[in-house]
Amino acid sequence: MATTMELRAHGILPNPRTAQPSTAQQEFAAATAASATVADKRHNLLSAAPQRTEIPERFMRLEPRQPLVVINDDPVFGASDAGRVLGVSAELLKKWRQRGLGPDYIQYGKNGDVRYELSALMAYRAALTVRVGGKA
Repeated sequence: MATTMELRAHGILPNPRTAQPSTAQQEFAAATAASATVADKRHNLLSAAPQRTEIPERFMRLEPRQPLVVINDDPVFGASDAGRVLGVSAELLKKWRQRGLGPDYIQYGKNGDVRYELSALMAYRAALTVRVGGKA
């Protein structure tokens, strides 16, 4: 490949100090214009092909490093959902709380939300279960 200085010396590239291109430059441009269009189109098609990108090894692993889902063994429920578990209404659960009855619950703040743990609901249900034919 020729340098810029060599191309200017042969008259192929214009000299930035001269305003008019030389005759050699005009002849070179005319001679290469026809043959260059076919070559340029082919080169543009080849260069427009997608480039292959290497994916880092850490992204190639299919298994995540940390578990994506955490299972809560003892979820908490609001009053209406806890009522569904026990088979009573949310209003009855509220009355039980006011009277100091019913299952254990969690209250966030003095007048905050009330939540029931699943284990507390199941223990309360088990305590109220009547065993038929069993000894008391």
